[in-house]
Amino acid sequence: NALLSGLVSARKHDQALRLFKEVLAGLFAPNAHTYNVLIRGFCKGGQMHQAVSVFSDMKSSGLLPNASTMNTLLLGLCEIGQMSSALKLFREMQAGPFLPTSASHNILLRGFFMAGRVRDALAHLQDMRKSSSSVATGTYNLVLKGLCWENKSANRLEQAMEFFKEMKASGVEPDLESYHILLSALSDSGRMAEAHALFSAMTCSPDIMTYNVLMDGYCKIGQTYEAQSLMKEILKAGYEPNVFTYSIIINCYCKLDKVEEAWEVFMKMIESNCVPNAVTFNTLIAGFCKAGMLEDAIKLFAEMEKIGCKATIVTYNTLIDSLCKKRGGVYTAVDLFNKLEGAGLTPTIVTYNSLIQGFCDARRLSEAMQYFDEMEGKCAPNVITYSILIDGLCKVRRMKEAAKTLEDMKAHGYTPTVVTYGGLINGFCKCGELKSALLFFEKMKLAGCAPNTVIFNTLIDGLCKAERANDGLRLLCHMHAEGCKPDVITYNCLISGLCSANRVEDAQRLFDGMACAPNVTTFNFLIRGLCAQKKVEEARNILD
Repeated sequence: NALLSGLVSARKHDQALRLFKEVLAGLFAPNAHTYNVLIRGFCKGGQMHQAVSVFSDMKSSGLLPNASTMNTLLLGLCEIGQMSSALKLFREMQAGPFLPTSASHNILLRGFFMAGRVRDALAHLQDMRKSSSSVATGTYNLVLKGLCWENKSANRLEQAMEFFKEMKASGVEPDLESYHILLSALSDSGRMAEAHALFSAMTCSPDIMTYNVLMDGYCKIGQTYEAQSLMKEILKAGYEPNVFTYSIIINCYCKLDKVEEAWEVFMKMIESNCVPNAVTFNTLIAGFCKAGMLEDAIKLFAEMEKIGCKATIVTYNTLIDSLCKKRGGVYTAVDLFNKLEGAGLTPTIVTYNSLIQGFCDARRLSEAMQYFDEMEGKCAPNVITYSILIDGLCKVRRMKEAAKTLEDMKAHGYTPTVVTYGGLINGFCKCGELKSALLFFEKMKLAGCAPNTVIFNTLIDGLCKAERANDGLRLLCHMHAEGCKPDVITYNCLISGLCSANRVEDAQRLFDGMACAPNVTTFNFLIRGLCAQKKVEEARNILD
């Protein structure tokens, strides 16, 4: 039994099963403990078929499992969604000798919620109420959690709120966890007025986690003033803000592009001897990068390593991406990339996409292709990877390779997006290959990918520059027919094209019928066109 237990603990299930079969075939008869160890091991290892098989053998041999093993088996069945088998086992437990415990009931309740069987879960709770004089608050919390989280698609938050009222009315006193479940659900839904009302009506003392939940909710909807007020309330009430409290406020400021305020909070955190974690650093590093303060982000990264806070792949990805976006920064990004293995981290698709984008932007396609080839052996490229590479090839006018990459992408089972086609269409337009651009435009539509305003603008611009303004105008009509709204760029391309073709009157008519507000460029094109035809007075009138 000790050897079997050791093998199971080490998750060497195949060896454990072989040993068990040897025991069955030998002189030693397995006892209840032998079976219990094996059943629990298989359940925890996710091998439910084997666990059920051993359980069946155990019953056939006349031995009884203990309550703990029954609950483990019940949990395993619920976790893989085999609710009919779980219910059958539960009924066996009800028949004795091991009656279901409160843990058994809770396991079944959660199983119902996980399977989306909310009605069955609530019916089971009713059965529990009938058969027992008291149901623990923890069980009610499990139902609250199930209504709020396990079945989000059904939007049962209203039902959870009603259940909470019923819970209190039936004499069950909610505890801190009850409030946290509802406060988290309300905060996640942006219903902060209701969350604050519930907080104010709490019948037990809040803790720092309660405040954190509320602060996070306010920050998610950009209400920093309320979040700051709660921070003051925390300090006034004598609570010690923890790493999560500070990280929430820092994240809030960074999302609102208030990185200086985020830095001030970070400094207060250090002064109060609260040690920042990787999430805190990652949030602030991302904030600095977003604000264009890359040097500060790199300094913070160095500080992170200095205090012994291990950087995560998120840290590296944030810095690599920002370096790749900086002019001439891609090779510094490569240096950082090369440190990943030494840091015990594996690059992700995000890492590779940033590097490939960086090299494409720098027109270093050979290096971009090198990392594309390298990643295929480590993590599969995605639609974004292919789109980046296609756009990069188009920018250096390697159109045949770009078109071939599109075919490779489809051959690997990836569906090109509007961004993928946009890169190709733009590339062909820039090369003056309008026939190919229009061909891919048609292919795009046939593939069920609806063109957006950017795609139409690219084609209209290409047609107008090729002195095909009439085709550009036809495309504008097509745009309207497709329900795609033209923007100021659409009109600017057409007005410029018409003026270049000495069709200033047509340009003026288009200008007068614009479905959006013109900008400075629109006026410049039209004034230049009028002046070229010596219609200075009309040009002045436009300015007026």
